[in-house]
Amino acid sequence: MKFLRRGDTLLVYSTDRLGRSMTDVVTLVAELGKCSVEFKSLTDPFDTTTPGGELFFHICAAFAQMHGRIISDRTRAGLASAKARGRLGGRPTVMRDERIEVARRMRAEKATWATIAQTLQVGVSSVRRALADGADQHESKETR
Repeated sequence: MKFLRRGDTLLVYSTDRLGRSMTDVVTLVAELGKCSVEFKSLTDPFDTTTPGGELFFHICAAFAQMHGRIISDRTRAGLASAKARGRLGGRPTVMRDERIEVARRMRAEKATWATIAQTLQVGVSSVRRALADGADQHESKETR
């Protein structure tokens, strides 16, 4: 907004890319109007400089917000359904019980996080996360 001046036109690909909610978008377009900055969208067929165009803009913004909520609701329902069937999201863990035991032994022998990760052929963050039970997190700088 700081770079826009009176008489400029803010051109966006799509109105739904302009804000996170209908309220955000409508507020931003109103602010642009107060600063005499026009708003145009490449994919949405309205002109906010006319009363009819402004009305159409508000209707489109409301439908875009409703569409976003429908997608969000469907996603939540799908995740809940998968969870009920025992399926978890995300990547499978690389740190199984055997690897965690090896990592704990190596850590007790003062091996560095990098050495443990290299030995187990996993990332350092995977090792740290697996051993994050508290006792394994307190190390000196020499063992990092």
